[in-house]
Amino acid sequence: MGAVTLILGVLAAAGTIFASIRVRRPIVLIFPMMMTSWLVGELAVFHLVAQSVAATALVASGALETGTGRAGVVLLVLSCCGLVLVQRRANGSPQVFEQALREGLGEDYAERLSGGLAPAIDPP
Repeated sequence: MGAVTLILGVLAAAGTIFASIRVRRPIVLIFPMMMTSWLVGELAVFHLVAQSVAATALVASGALETGTGRAGVVLLVLSCCGLVLVQRRANGSPQVFEQALREGLGEDYAERLSGGLAPAIDPP
């Protein structure tokens, strides 16, 4: 059970790291790392819940009895903490987007939109 926990912990931590930072090397792995970071970053809450459930189930089945199991649980916990940070950063994107619109189009960009689009915009 310890080896399974360690493998799961390493995979979870790698996905969280890829979602947290931009990795550009090695070039051969850029596409798989980008796909992993996209899936983990877009579904951070889902991964957080899944990893929490998996860690709880693994601990209940005796993962803490071996050193590899303890290392895997530590990696899962660190990954969960990283996923919380990824989600917090994602929650700030509407304000960043709104600021970029105001800087690029002007403070009154919403009023200058054509009549058909203006009611559909729901500012944050």
